[in-house]
Amino acid sequence: MDLELVETEAQVGPFKVDILAKEGGTDRNVVIENQFGKTNHDHLGKVLTYAAGYNADVMVWVVEQFTDEHRLTLDWLNQRTDEDTQFYGVVIRTVKIGESDPAYVFELAAQPNRARKNVQSASSRVRPVKDGEKYQEFFHGVVDKLRENQVTYNTWGAKKQWQSFTAGIPKVKYILRFRMGYASVELLLREILESLAVHREAVEDSYGEKFEWGNERIWLARPGSINDSDDSLQATADWMVESVLKIRERVLPYVQEVADSVGQGDDDDVEDDENEE
Repeated sequence: MDLELVETEAQVGPFKVDILAKEGGTDRNVVIENQFGKTNHDHLGKVLTYAAGYNADVMVWVVEQFTDEHRLTLDWLNQRTDEDTQFYGVVIRTVKIGESDPAYVFELAAQPNRARKNVQSASSRVRPVKDGEKYQEFFHGVVDKLRENQVTYNTWGAKKQWQSFTAGIPKVKYILRFRMGYASVELLLREILESLAVHREAVEDSYGEKFEWGNERIWLARPGSINDSDDSLQATADWMVESVLKIRERVLPYVQEVADSVGQGDDDDVEDDENEE
């Protein structure tokens, strides 16, 4: 990692982080805890406290000697956390060659298994949804309404938190989604988002509402959960249908113009993408 020093003895309540740094190019927070002697529970607790205090993604514990128990603890933390969270155990030694001055040698005692984290992350994304039947019933009703309005030819509802279907423009999709207490209607734009953003004011004036922009898409959101009451779910379904119809009428003309101007390919899109997120 290319690290940039932010502060030494950085305050976290009554405690102080030995070194607070940022990773160059990503701005991820990195906390580094230095310790004489063997690893102990006190310093393990400090590492976790500092990580929480600075919402750090990377934790580095530098010591003279790692015990097997604490090496196992860091391995366990790396296995149980997401792919963006990383714990490193580092042993520092000094060496001399002949009459040279002592030089530092850093040896990894514990580190993230990136391959394992990637597999765990992928597994969490495709894990069957507990409320699959509820999602299927909800999206089936929404799809029926959209099919009546000739937005899609789909005839089924997805057993997951989202349903996607083509918007009639290559590489552009609608995504209807539930996540973290919100329901959203998204327009996935892939590589033309930046070009469309030039017309952001006109797009939002035409629609009559502000969109969120980013991550290859624009979207609208409102509070909502698949476990809401029947009346609330119906209101969410009506909102999704109305939003899609309004986007088709007032936003897609801008998207089509931008797609034509940037030479968006004519490759066909599938009606629904099981892996779309």
